[in-house]
Amino acid sequence: MRCVFIFFSRIFILVSLSLQTSRAAVEFSPFLISAPAEQITTRGQNRQALFISDQEILFISRDRKRDQDPQLYKKNLNSGDEIQTTYQRGTIQIGAILHDKKQILFSSSSDEDNESPLALKKYLDRFPSSVDQGGFVYVDFNPQEIYLSTFDGSKITRLTQWSGFDGFPAYKKQGNQIYFSRFSNKQLRLYTMQNEEDAKAWPVIKTDGHDLGVQVSPQSNSFVWSRFSSDFQTSQIFASNSVFKKTKILTPDFDLSWSPSFHPDGQSVIFSARNKEMANLDLFEVTVDGKCHRQLSSYEGDEYFPTVSPDGTKIMFTSTQSGSEQIFMIQYPGPLKCGTPDSI
Repeated sequence: MRCVFIFFSRIFILVSLSLQTSRAAVEFSPFLISAPAEQITTRGQNRQALFISDQEILFISRDRKRDQDPQLYKKNLNSGDEIQTTYQRGTIQIGAILHDKKQILFSSSSDEDNESPLALKKYLDRFPSSVDQGGFVYVDFNPQEIYLSTFDGSKITRLTQWSGFDGFPAYKKQGNQIYFSRFSNKQLRLYTMQNEEDAKAWPVIKTDGHDLGVQVSPQSNSFVWSRFSSDFQTSQIFASNSVFKKTKILTPDFDLSWSPSFHPDGQSVIFSARNKEMANLDLFEVTVDGKCHRQLSSYEGDEYFPTVSPDGTKIMFTSTQSGSEQIFMIQYPGPLKCGTPDSI
C-alpha cells in the first residue's frame, strides 16, 4: 500500500508541476490566445463593419447576385435579418456612425466616375503608382466623394466636391466637424471641414508620408490614424491631441500597422498589424500612451478594420480566415493594463 501511495503521489506531483508550467506559459505568453471567432456574414464578400448599436451593425457587401457594385447593408445580430441601404454605382467605403444624428458618413466613387472623365484622367496620371502597384492592397484609392446618409438610406447628402480621393471620414461631435484623407500634391493628407454640404476643407497636419483612416477619441477628442511611407510598404499608428499637436508613434515594433479604432472607454486603441516574422495581419491593442500592447488574434488569414461595440464587450473585424472577406466577432478580453500577464 505504501508503494502504491508513493507511486500515485509522484504522479500527482508531476501533474501539478505540468499544470503550473502550462498555466505560466499561457499567462506570460507574448500574445493573447484568442477563442474561435464567430462568423457574422456569409453571403457574398463583406468588410468594414461598424456598430450602429450593440445589436445592429452596418457593413459593406459585394459579389451578391443582385448587386453589380458594393453596397451598404444593415444586419440585426439577434434576428440575423439584413437590409440593403444603398443602391449606388462604383466603390464605397464606410467612415463613421453619427449615433446622435442617426446618420452614416461614407465615401463613394459613384459621382466621380460620371462627372468628368478628363479631370479623372489627369488625377490618375499624377497619382503615385505605388498606390496601385505597392504592397498595400486593402483599400481602394480611386477618386471618391464623402456623403452623409440616414441609417435607412432614405436621404443622402454629398459633402465634398473635390476632384480626386476624399475618403475615410471621421466625425467629431464637438464642433460638428468631419476629418478625412484627401489626395493633394501627390500625398494623402488629413483634412477637416464642417459637417455641412459644400463646406470649405483645410489640412490639419503636414507630413512626408500618407495619412489615412483618422479616428476621434470618444472621451478626449484626441486622434489616431495610420501614416504610410511614400511607397505604402510600411506604416505606423500615430496619435495626437485634439489640435494635432504633440504627435507620437504608438506602434514602433511593427512594419505595417493600420485601421486603428478607439475602445469606447478611450483608454486603448485596437489595430491591425504585422512584422517580418508574421505571415498575416493580426489584431493588436495598445494603450493610448503607447506604453504597452497585446495581441488579440492569431487566426489563419488577415484581420483588419476592427471596431468595438458601444458597450465595450465585443470586437468586430474583417477577416479572410474563411477564404474570402467576411465579418467576424470575438469577446473583448477586458481592459489592457501594463504589467498584466498578456501585455507586452
